[in-house]
Amino acid sequence: MSNNTLRLLNNKPNLEEENFGPLLEDWHTLHEPLLHILLDAYCVVDLKGNVVKCNIAFESLLEQSQRRIFKNPHFNFFIHSATTPESWEKVFSEGQNWFRDDEVAIEIKIKGEVASKMKKLIVAAVPVFSAESQRLGTLVTLRDVTDESNVQNERIESINRSNTDGLTQLCNKVFSEKWLRRQLELVCKIKSPLSIMMGDVDHFKKVNDTYGHQAGDHVLKTVARLLQESIRKGDVAGRFGGEEFILIMPDTSQTGALIVAERFRKLIENAKVEFEGKVIPLTISLGTSTFLVPEKTENPLAEITDKALISQCDLALYEAKHSGRNRTCQFENLPKEKVTDPKKS
Repeated sequence: MSNNTLRLLNNKPNLEEENFGPLLEDWHTLHEPLLHILLDAYCVVDLKGNVVKCNIAFESLLEQSQRRIFKNPHFNFFIHSATTPESWEKVFSEGQNWFRDDEVAIEIKIKGEVASKMKKLIVAAVPVFSAESQRLGTLVTLRDVTDESNVQNERIESINRSNTDGLTQLCNKVFSEKWLRRQLELVCKIKSPLSIMMGDVDHFKKVNDTYGHQAGDHVLKTVARLLQESIRKGDVAGRFGGEEFILIMPDTSQTGALIVAERFRKLIENAKVEFEGKVIPLTISLGTSTFLVPEKTENPLAEITDKALISQCDLALYEAKHSGRNRTCQFENLPKEKVTDPKKS
């Protein structure tokens, strides 16, 4: 393609009322052998946004014949999306030589009827010039990535399902443990504290026995929702099994962990949980544990593991349950006689 026919210049389009249709058709004829090797759909559009030329792939994408396309030739007639001739002209007017929009959600009008299809496209456009450097229109390519996008979305959804607890929609135990291991490795590199909080709904068996298992599920979903709504950016909440929950808090000190835990405990205590017209009283016991990277240690992970940190937190939670419930205990504040070596747990 010669430099004087399709030139990517930083000048605004010529918007005179002159009809450049024949010149655009001549341009297309001149460059058709090169355009013919394009696998994507393409169309040549004049300065008013009307399609002057297109390939078979463009017809297939729109599910229209050339006759129908040229009967209502404006680009927006069949394709409804945020990507319009105005959008790429705006980019060109600002001095950019090309336009590209990835994963554009578009609605394609089918055969002029009310029916339409939703697709995802990669749309690209470059300005077209005459031999005299006169702006004639735009070459637009459209790549259909609907199937690839759907496959990617299904893959993401599958991963999310495998990492998510079905009842509460929090992370499941397997993912929570995996995430904690990653965070421990990270904090050892950046030398920042890491805290975890574990919570256990008080008298949960009594909730099931008194109000039924559906009420118990409602309670767990309520606790999960309140936990998810209260966490900070970067924290990860999970259901650790039964009525037990975990919160992983990077860059959080012992003091910070206590603040988070107490705020959540009070949130649960003050929550009005109703099920089938009955109010269910609800409290939660919480334990926290904090890992500080030891100074002058070549291998900080030798000092702690994810299981050891969880064991520490479990001891604190046990103390909270057996010292009256509806309270927060921290592993670091436990009496020495109540602390076992978590690495042996």
